[in-house]
Order: sequence, then C-alpha cells, then structure tokens
Amino acid sequence: SYTIIRVSGFNESPSTDSSAVRLQKTNENISPVSRADLSQVIASALLEPNACNVILYMTKSNQRGVVDGDVFAKFARLRSEKEEDELPPFQ
Repeated sequence: SYTIIRVSGFNESPSTDSSAVRLQKTNENISPVSRADLSQVIASALLEPNACNVILYMTKSNQRGVVDGDVFAKFARLRSEKEEDELPPFQ
C-alpha cells in the first residue's frame, strides 16, 4: 500500500497543532507547511488504515484557530470523500 503526501514547499514556522493543517485531494490553494507538521502527518499515516492507497495535498488551514479534528479524523474524511467519488453513477 502507499500514501503520497504532496506539499508546495516548506516554511520556517515551528510546528502547530493539527487544526492548522488541511489534507485535501486537489492542489488548489495550497501553501508551504513546516517540516514538523509534515512529519506529524507522515507518522500518523503509518498508523491509520484510512491513509492506505491515498494521494493527497497538505497545506496550512486558511482559518487559524478552527478546530478541525486530529490527523486521524482528517484521513478518515479523505477516505469517505474518495469512496463517494468512486461510486458508480445512479441508474
């Protein structure tokens, strides 16, 4: 299995809490992230079944201070979006 995490680059900011990180399927509006934040997401991906066979983009959240759940919940949300995208059309 695999998990591919794409970033637009790195900034010099210190690590933040997981609410400041967004995981998404598209490369729209992505911004550089800290190496510490990327390391946290990579370590979480190793332990999270929802991170298997996923390609994603990691960026900083546009809104500061908004609690968006932990990294595991973010992987689960990506997985549910992926399954919705792969459903056959209704006939």
